[in-house]
Amino acid sequence: MNLNFGLSKNEFDELVTDLRNGDERLFEIMFRHLIKKGIERLRSKYKNDDIAIEDAVMDTLLVFRERLLKGKINYGALVPLFYKLLFQKYSSIRKHEITFVYGGGVTDMEAIGNYEEPVFDTDKIHLLDEALKKMDKKCVEILKALYLNSNNTKNSIALASKHLNLTESGVSKRKNRCLNKLRLILKQNEEFK
Repeated sequence: MNLNFGLSKNEFDELVTDLRNGDERLFEIMFRHLIKKGIERLRSKYKNDDIAIEDAVMDTLLVFRERLLKGKINYGALVPLFYKLLFQKYSSIRKHEITFVYGGGVTDMEAIGNYEEPVFDTDKIHLLDEALKKMDKKCVEILKALYLNSNNTKNSIALASKHLNLTESGVSKRKNRCLNKLRLILKQNEEFK
C-alpha cells in the first residue's frame, strides 16, 4: 500500500502550498485514491451498505482537506491517518444514527443492527400533541427545532438560532420558558400523570 498517495515529501509540500492558493490537485489525488477504497473498507469492516458510509467518506475527505489547509497534517503515513479519521467519523455517525421523528417514527433503523422498536405510550403522545396545540406557535417552533431535529442540544441550539433568526442565548431562554409552559399544561392534565 502506498502510504502517501504516491507522492514524495517535496511533491506533497508543493501540492499543499498550491492547495492553500486554490489549486485543488492534492484534493483530487486524495479523492481518487481514497473514495472507493474508503467505502470498500467501511463496507467490509461493518458488513453494511448504508448511505452513512458514503457520507462518512466524503466528510472525512473534507476534514482531511481542511486540516491540510491549516497545517495540521504533515507528510508521512497519510493514507493510514485518513482511515483512522474515517473509522472515527463513521463510528460517530452510527452513534447518532437513531433519529426519532415527531410522531414516534424512526429512520435508518436497518443500519443499527439489533434494534428493538421502543414502546411508545400512545396516550401520552396524544396528550403531548394536545398540549403543544395549546401553546403559542413560536414555542412549538422552538421546541420542534431543538428536540426533533438533533440529538445534540448544543448543536441544536446553534441550528435553531440560525433557522429561527435568533441569538443562541435568545433560543436558550425561550426554550426554558417554553418547556416551563409545556410542563404547566401537562401538570394540569390529570391523564398525563
